[in-house]
Amino acid sequence: MSALRTIALLTVLAATLAPSAVAQRVFWNLESQTLGMGKVNPLTLVFDECSPSGAVELPVVDDLDFGTPSISTQTSMVNFRTSRRTIYTYPAQPRRRGSFTIPTFSVETDKGPLVVSGTGFEVADASVGRTGLAIGDVVESQLRPARTTVWVGEVVELEYLLVASGRYQASISTEPEWRSPGILVEAFGQPERTEVVVRGERRPALRYRTRFIASAPGRFTLEPVRQGVSVQTGERSTFFFSQPRLEEFSIASDQPEVEVKALPTPAPAGFSGAIGSFELESTVVPEEARVGEPITWTLAMKGTGNWTSGLHLPQREVATDFEVVQPKSREQIDEGRMFTGSVTEDAVLVPTRPGDYRLGPVAFSFFDTTQGRYVDASVPARTVRILPAAATRPGAAPLAQQTPERDPLVTTPTDPETATRLELPADFLAVSDVPRDPVLDSVSGRAPFSLSPLWWLFVAFVPPAFAWIAYAWREAHKGDPTPARKRARRELAAALEAVAARGATPDREFLAQWRSLCIALWRIPHAAPDSGTIARAVETLGGSSTPSVWAELWLESEDALFRPGATVDGAWITRALHAARSARIRRERTMLPLRLRHWAPLALALVVVEIVSAPSATAAARTEDPVLAYREGRYEHARSLWHAQMVRTPRDASIRTNLGITHAQLENWPQAAAHWTSAFLLAPRAETSRAHLLLALSHLDGVDPALRRMTTPSLPTRVATIASPGTWQRIFLSGAAAAALGLVLVLSNLYGRGPRRLRRTGVACVAVGIAASVVAMYSEHRYGDLARPTAALVVEPTLLRSIPTELAENQQTAPLPGGTVVVVEHSMLGWDRVVVSGGAKGWIRREVAVPFYRAPRPPIEVVGEKTSV
Repeated sequence: MSALRTIALLTVLAATLAPSAVAQRVFWNLESQTLGMGKVNPLTLVFDECSPSGAVELPVVDDLDFGTPSISTQTSMVNFRTSRRTIYTYPAQPRRRGSFTIPTFSVETDKGPLVVSGTGFEVADASVGRTGLAIGDVVESQLRPARTTVWVGEVVELEYLLVASGRYQASISTEPEWRSPGILVEAFGQPERTEVVVRGERRPALRYRTRFIASAPGRFTLEPVRQGVSVQTGERSTFFFSQPRLEEFSIASDQPEVEVKALPTPAPAGFSGAIGSFELESTVVPEEARVGEPITWTLAMKGTGNWTSGLHLPQREVATDFEVVQPKSREQIDEGRMFTGSVTEDAVLVPTRPGDYRLGPVAFSFFDTTQGRYVDASVPARTVRILPAAATRPGAAPLAQQTPERDPLVTTPTDPETATRLELPADFLAVSDVPRDPVLDSVSGRAPFSLSPLWWLFVAFVPPAFAWIAYAWREAHKGDPTPARKRARRELAAALEAVAARGATPDREFLAQWRSLCIALWRIPHAAPDSGTIARAVETLGGSSTPSVWAELWLESEDALFRPGATVDGAWITRALHAARSARIRRERTMLPLRLRHWAPLALALVVVEIVSAPSATAAARTEDPVLAYREGRYEHARSLWHAQMVRTPRDASIRTNLGITHAQLENWPQAAAHWTSAFLLAPRAETSRAHLLLALSHLDGVDPALRRMTTPSLPTRVATIASPGTWQRIFLSGAAAAALGLVLVLSNLYGRGPRRLRRTGVACVAVGIAASVVAMYSEHRYGDLARPTAALVVEPTLLRSIPTELAENQQTAPLPGGTVVVVEHSMLGWDRVVVSGGAKGWIRREVAVPFYRAPRPPIEVVGEKTSV
């Protein structure tokens, strides 16, 4: 008995220690010793009774690419013995056919370093499923350059085609990848569907287009374009479902040869490396100015070529009588097209002496690849006339004494009641007799836009209406069996067409699939119906096929499935295909349900975006600081520098303020009033804006009613000046959006979606939105014509003319004093058609009015090489 107990104890002890006595190992487990060329092949590395302690580094194998592995674990128990495995499955893609060997290497595991024995395998042409067809017979790709003989640096069109056989379902799984030495290539665009003829057969294809540049001369072979493709090779069927069986392939295109020619020598002296097709444009604005007034000379080059080489504009020469703000190049490359773009330089010239000066000519040399020779692009010289500086008259007569007599036939805002000197309210803002110091910090404002009150109704009610309709549409299609029946009919016809094309006899698996698709098509609730059930279902759901045809097909398929030796012939396939094609599916549910609960709207959140964003103050490089020039007493020069900045950023309140300061120092109070009014409208809460506005108006003899209203100390004015007109317009639309959101929340709660507090939140949103919109609308209305996007201030006495000319002597005119607010309707040939606050309309010269929200336009517009007078 003691011997038996000893034997039993030893047996239990051996069974307990057996798992720990098993040695750990790491080895390759290949499903097959032959891998497919052009196919993503799985290579499995098994960690038995261990796991890697870090990243697994595989040895380098020539012409074999390993992808990122997928990691899985397996745990099993046999005879009370537990085994554990960690499996790394690497997607491997060979780049050639022949023999491969993965050498022996070491790997760190949680059980210490282990050695992985090497393994070998062969690579042959990959076949698609069990068809025996090579992947090249099913899917292939072609690379087609527009020309095979090109110039170095030439932009060449390239076409890439991915062609698939219509007998197999193939889909792309990755985007095309192409890397070829010595080639610069744009990204492939979106593919186009087309058809090509391959070996006498029309096949569907995807066409990609791109462009490339060869950076070095010589004759070389393009590398292939590689793209991942999934091909359906069958289906996996389970008791309830069936899934397509997909195989991954890596398709490589052909490799055409391209000959790249070097550029002819010698190159001209003006050649800077530009290759392609380019145009040069020159613009000078204005062509007539006074000493100290800036002139902008713009030079631009655009076209298609080797922009990646860093192309630049040619140098320009100007007379020493100009102070030049050094130009800064602005390069713009078209999105997604790295070989098409433009480069622009704006040189700001400030004349110091009067006279006639020539700007240019400018020449630029490039190699035209279409003509195969060097070409010169040039723009002719432009002549600018510089007049002496305007004389400053400290003792000039008041504007009221310079104003012509008023025409009684035209109503203008020059009545004695409105054209009186401004009485400054003592409690509104303290006014100094001298301008304040320049503002150093940039303050960008928002310009107003043309806005109708109907926009509030549109923003507040249209989104909830769309939400209501969208929810009803979704509810109408929920549970609709029509899409599933259509899908079953398509699959049924496709399966029958595939069998008919092969001319094969349907097997049992195909007949079982056909019967399951018939059940889905005719919505039969039974898994194994009889022919009578099929006939009744066809008769109930309708269709051009007669119920007897489907019943006969069902009986014949049932006979072939369950009677030994029975089968169906080709005539059965023809009748079944005709029945599937002739089946018509009627929608079983109405488009919009009649029940009210189906019309509960979806919760809709509106995101309010800025309609017009404030511009960034990105000024060109300056030769001199305008603040320094102002503090040194060079007011004309500081005015020129700030004017150049204002042209680039017209909605910067600080620049407008500083520009008004220089005009005030030069005793040009109407110009100062125009720019300080603009600064006030852009940043009304800034103390400097209000102070300077009142200072300017105190030096004017006539004050426009709109400006008078904004200087009164009343409560409505204080509320309106909290924000600019452009900001009030955005608050107006934001209130409409809040009301719309509140309506959506209320409707959602009324139809049973969300807690009860959601309704209270919606009501609060509606109330806040309406209140904000009412306050914003009233505040914007308080500004009057000042809130119009094209509002401007007349800066010198002029005449309001009935037609845009000074030559006609018999036209109606009316005096228009400086300081009058006008609204520009449209412009023509240096004239502006304006509306004044009294309702009169007429024409004035463009240069006599300064806009509040945009840069003043020159009296002559120059576009390219053409001048509009």
